[in-house]
Order: sequence, then structure tokens, then C-alpha cells
Amino acid sequence: MVSEHCKITLGAPLSQERCLDFREARRLAMCHAWDIHESEKIPFRDSIKRGWEIVKSDCAELGVYSPEPVELEKSARIVDKETGQTVGIIALGKDDSVEVCIKDSPCYVSEPKNKTLFYISEAYYAGLGFGIAPEAEKD
Repeated sequence: MVSEHCKITLGAPLSQERCLDFREARRLAMCHAWDIHESEKIPFRDSIKRGWEIVKSDCAELGVYSPEPVELEKSARIVDKETGQTVGIIALGKDDSVEVCIKDSPCYVSEPKNKTLFYISEAYYAGLGFGIAPEAEKD
């Protein structure tokens, strides 16, 4: 089930402005990805690709053919140690931007060229008592 924050993000009317805004487009893609991940139980990196496909298609209908999706370099799941359930994701794009989505919180998207935030985010959530489980790299 998608978080209330993602319900609001996904439920807001789509506009050319939202499609052209770097952070907003990524937030949309991540909320779609989270919804796909939760409903279809597929790896998050695959969910991200599908989330971007939705954003690109929806924005194209408004005449906006950008932004291009950022390829994922690596990602890590934030895991509740008691239940073993994934409660969030930390993703590092090939442009060194970082996206952090926690199930019941808004997604955070950094500016590009900020790779250290990926490791800081992992350490932060590990320090809060969550497990950090790197997702398998693509073959």
C-alpha cells in the first residue's frame, strides 16, 4: 500500500511544470515505483524503471518529453529488523543523486553530484536500528 504522502503526490494534477521540475519528476517516479514494488513484490530497481516509464508516458501526453530517467547505480532496502519487511529504499543514481523513500514519509531527492548522501543515509537508518540490505546488482 502506498504511503499517504505518495497518494497525495500521485493524486495531484499533473502539469508541464511538475514534469519539468527535477525533484518533482523524480518524486513522482519514486512514488510510482514504491506502489509497484508493494503491489507486485518485484525488486525495487525494476520498480524504479517502471515508475519512470509511467512518468515519461504521462508527461509526454502533456507535451513534455523530459526529464530523462536517471540510471540506477545501486540501491539498498531499509528493513524493519522485527518483521523483515522493507520499509524504505535508498537509491543512488548514476548522476550521483540520491533518492530516499520511507513508506510513511515523503520521498527525498537530492541534487545530482551528491554521492556521499547515499552512504550517510545508510548509516543514519542503520543507526536508528533498521537493517540495510543492498539490492542485488543486475546481471
